[in-house]
Amino acid sequence: MKLDPKQFREGAYRFQVEFEGSGIPRLVRSRGVSAGISLDNERSGYEQDYRYELRELIAESESGPIFAAFEHNCRREVALKLCCSQVATDEILAEFAREAQIAARVEHPGVLPVYELGLDEVGNAFIAMKRIHGRTLQQILSDIKAGHHKAVQRYPLDRLLQIFAQVCEAIEYAHSQGIVHCDLCPENILIGKYNEVRVMRWRDAFLLDGGPNQPGGNRHNPNAPDEHPVAQALDPSKVSMAEWAGAQQDDKAHSPVNPLRFACLAPEQTAIENASCGRASDIYALGAILYTILTLRPPVKGVNKSEVLRSILAHRITPISGINAESQRARKGRRGVELAHCPNGEVPAALAAIALKALTSNPTDRYDSARVLRERVAGWERERDRKADRTSFLSDWLRFGKRHRRVGLLALVTLPIVVGALFAVNAALVGVLRAAEEGRQESTEALTELTRERDALDLRRGYGRSMELPEEQAYWVLAQEALKEGEPSVDASIARAQLAIAMGNMDEVRNLLGSVFEAVDDRRTYQHACDLYVASSATRGPPKPISFMPQRAKAGPSEDEYGQVRVAWNADDFEMTWRQLKIELERLNPALSLPDDALTVEDGVVSFSAVNEINLHDIRPLADLPISRLELAGTGVEDLTPLAGMPLVSASFFESVAVRDLTPLAGLPLRSLDISQTLVSDLTPLAGLPLTELFLDGAPVLSLAVLQGMKLTSLSASDTRIRILKPLAGMSLTSLGVSRTQIASLAPLAGMPLEALALSQTLVGDVSPLKGMPLKVLMLNDTLVADLLPLKTLTSKSLSLNLSNTQIRSIEALAGLPLKQVYLQGCSRVKSVAPLAFCVTLQHLTMPPDAAGEEYLKDLPKLHTITDERGVRYSRKEFFE
Repeated sequence: MKLDPKQFREGAYRFQVEFEGSGIPRLVRSRGVSAGISLDNERSGYEQDYRYELRELIAESESGPIFAAFEHNCRREVALKLCCSQVATDEILAEFAREAQIAARVEHPGVLPVYELGLDEVGNAFIAMKRIHGRTLQQILSDIKAGHHKAVQRYPLDRLLQIFAQVCEAIEYAHSQGIVHCDLCPENILIGKYNEVRVMRWRDAFLLDGGPNQPGGNRHNPNAPDEHPVAQALDPSKVSMAEWAGAQQDDKAHSPVNPLRFACLAPEQTAIENASCGRASDIYALGAILYTILTLRPPVKGVNKSEVLRSILAHRITPISGINAESQRARKGRRGVELAHCPNGEVPAALAAIALKALTSNPTDRYDSARVLRERVAGWERERDRKADRTSFLSDWLRFGKRHRRVGLLALVTLPIVVGALFAVNAALVGVLRAAEEGRQESTEALTELTRERDALDLRRGYGRSMELPEEQAYWVLAQEALKEGEPSVDASIARAQLAIAMGNMDEVRNLLGSVFEAVDDRRTYQHACDLYVASSATRGPPKPISFMPQRAKAGPSEDEYGQVRVAWNADDFEMTWRQLKIELERLNPALSLPDDALTVEDGVVSFSAVNEINLHDIRPLADLPISRLELAGTGVEDLTPLAGMPLVSASFFESVAVRDLTPLAGLPLRSLDISQTLVSDLTPLAGLPLTELFLDGAPVLSLAVLQGMKLTSLSASDTRIRILKPLAGMSLTSLGVSRTQIASLAPLAGMPLEALALSQTLVGDVSPLKGMPLKVLMLNDTLVADLLPLKTLTSKSLSLNLSNTQIRSIEALAGLPLKQVYLQGCSRVKSVAPLAFCVTLQHLTMPPDAAGEEYLKDLPKLHTITDERGVRYSRKEFFE
């Protein structure tokens, strides 16, 4: 943003709105981006200076900062969203104007009102909006998930469903105007201090049937003339809607992000080809919001944007039954997230069904409109209230007693007598019937048990031979298969298992207890069965039932057939298996004490984590387990042979200083590998692996040649012995760290989409290969860099830059860049920091020694802290006092 330091004073900078021929219409037309934007709002003869006074920064958007401001004409507080014309591209300007126009068309109580779209006196575009004090729905749900008592009390499920209904009403109105939002998610829903609900961020919205003079009218008109490249760039038919929705986000495709930001996109929006967005896409997003309200988590999982989008395309919706089971375990003090806002800590089945219907992958199978979805939820609420209003007999008597105290007192005396007599008669009848039933069941069970034992013995032997399984594994599988035909009594199985242990018949123990783990509903009985199973395994070794978990998951019972209890006890079944595995690991590794959650299974993915377990050396018990994610950072492990053949996708050996040979990892489906601070010097076993992330920091690696041709997006090789980056040429790296190496040339990096680059203490002197990169973090401290002019071409939207101890003489090339942090410590040749006065996004500055021009910085709106040449850190107020 072009600012005059003399004019810009904290709390006193004002906008002079221009309407006489130099406003937004002329600016837009001069840039050739009039397609899809109508701005015929010039009012000649109107002059009013300094209409808006900035107060404080309240948020940051993709196109610019949002300030709290005061409008002098109407004497009211507003929110002012700015777009710096000096650095804004044609696309950003077009989207900025279109967002304001579309939001202004949706005149509904559930949409944040837009007051004005205009320019300040130096040509910076702004949108004036209603100021709402509040929090986003995402922040509220995060507080509930974290167990904050006030949030749970203030936002029970009823209140959250009211918020959801208001969102549906706003979207219903937008659809009636032919407007589709395309980016609904909990982060874009604002809950005001007085319970106002506002749908925000209409930046990606468009008109379904807009004309050429309407906002967004050309975006979906195949016959519209392609007058300017901006029109093509904004056409969703030419780019993925996932890219469209996420292109302006501060995100990397392979870095951790908030999955909610993308988890509400419909499958048709994430398609690589023929992506689209319509009313049904908003219905899907509403279903995702409802799912998130109910479960406190997004409908799909993923640690980064790519994983989330793949889960959406594959329609891998997390089953609500498993979330309910986790909540019930959390209510009993076990690990997990409790759904404290839901009745009895569980998502009501009817609401779950409503959310899942809205989340169907086929757009035609979703609800027809936001109104229908809202009515379905309201129908559930009415039905629940109707059931609650069915007053009990006792409640009627209590109300009657309040009105007629004498009659009520008499009833209070006689009622216990009558009720007691009824209970006595009922107990006597039940006792007689129960005795008769028990006698009948005992005789029936005895015959059934003998038959089952005879059949099971023959079946076990045949099954083991046909499947070529070890006998104890065949016993385990048969125990699971027996569930389909019914199980023997739990207590009888426990008793017979104790007798079998005493007689040394361990196979019989496994057979008996295999059914117990699925059938028990009592924690003490389950624990007893666990102990017996582990005791039996100590004699002949574990049967490794975990090896069958993926097959059992694929062919196992469905949610509708067996319900939530079956899912919960399958989790306990796994816990039992982990207990015996833990015993074996701790036997082989004296002094080792693993946490109870070291081995986990989630959605069929097995993970093992033993971070900083320095007493872990022998991992042979892990052999043949279907582990996908492995964390062995800071352990004493040296031999990785047990990992051969595992379906490992992610593995970390960070600071496991005994690791030196990666041969067992050859051929694994690894995508992420961390061997930082190990003794690994040879990367040859990694050849051909589908790696996207590799961390080598501190390893004695000499060459990156084996990485040539890999599809890496993130590589960290600082403190290694590498000298050249040539093997990386042509990669699509977004993050690279080679600090404290002998690297001198950056030429192989030209054209990469790098967002983070660490070159500290290298021999680099020329940064011209970085031209045009979207860098967000650039570390050039202690290098030979002297010329910053190539950085002027960076396409960054936010940049943290470390230039400490370099030979630069001037920072004029930094003027106007969207700098967030700048470090100039030790830059003794820099004589003035005045050019930074035009970096309105600057938040922190480390001053060079003896530099002038600091007075120009005191009015920067975001500058919070300054560190002087001695290393002393000050707030802005303290520094300029």
